[in-house]
Formats: sequence, C-alpha cells, structure tokens
Amino acid sequence: MKRFIFGSSGTVQRAAEKYEPIKSMVEARLDDIPDPRPVVSHLDPPWPHAMYGVGKTAGEAMARLFSETHGSAIVVRIGRVRAKNRPANARGVSVYFSHRDVEQMFEKCVDAPGDVKWDVFYGVSDNFTRFRDISHAEEVIGYVPADGIKDWPLEG
Repeated sequence: MKRFIFGSSGTVQRAAEKYEPIKSMVEARLDDIPDPRPVVSHLDPPWPHAMYGVGKTAGEAMARLFSETHGSAIVVRIGRVRAKNRPANARGVSVYFSHRDVEQMFEKCVDAPGDVKWDVFYGVSDNFTRFRDISHAEEVIGYVPADGIKDWPLEG
C-alpha cells in the first residue's frame, strides 16, 4: 500500500491560543489552568491564525484526497522543533517536540497498521503545559513521548 505522511503544523488551530483556557497554558499561568486540563483535538475544526495555517489546512485536505484515491495518508501536526532541542519561551514549552520524539512519531507513522487509511496526529512531547492531544496517536500508532518539559523556566 502507498502511504503518504504530510508534515503539517499545529498552526491549523493556533487561533485557539488567543482565548482561555488555552491562553493560560501557552503563557504558563499555572494557577489559571482548569482541571481537567483542556486539549485541542484532531477532531476540532481548523482555526488558523495566519495564512501559514491556512496553507497547512489545505495541505491536510490534499492528503485526505490522496487517502481517498491512492492509498493511505497520515497527517502529523508538528509542534515546535528547535535546533538546540529546548524551548525558547513559555509558549514554546507548551508545543515543544523533542528531536527524539519527532523521530519516534514519524517511525510510528511509517510503520502504522495497514488499516490506517487516514488519520491526523499531534506531534508534541509530554510537556507540563501541553494542550495538544496526543492520546489519539498513542491509541492508534503507539506514540508515547520519551521527552517533555516539566517546568519553566529551564535551569542551565
């Protein structure tokens, strides 16, 4: 079976970050984060904040069309990956995606079961202010982050 993996971005739903309760998470205002913690899911509709997110949304639609006509397509909404492999600010913590977790996510997508014809996964590490849902990727392809940011600011 042909499988296409599209590297999308969490920016397809970034406008959610302007509003509570997600805003408190990207600003690392821990006392303002409700319990249970909210998450943005692959089932939520696109809500881009800029043309980059609109473009990624269109790419996701093309991947879906590929799955309907040619085989399998998996979308990974990639979080923030940095050359230094550490976030630069509080928002970066909430969407941080470690190098090791990036590698694992894409390996799991390549090796996904044959019955995965179409799906969307969030690619982020297990960060203490994470608001993007990773439980779906765990259930479908077995993605379990090896890394995550547990506190901010970072020491060292």
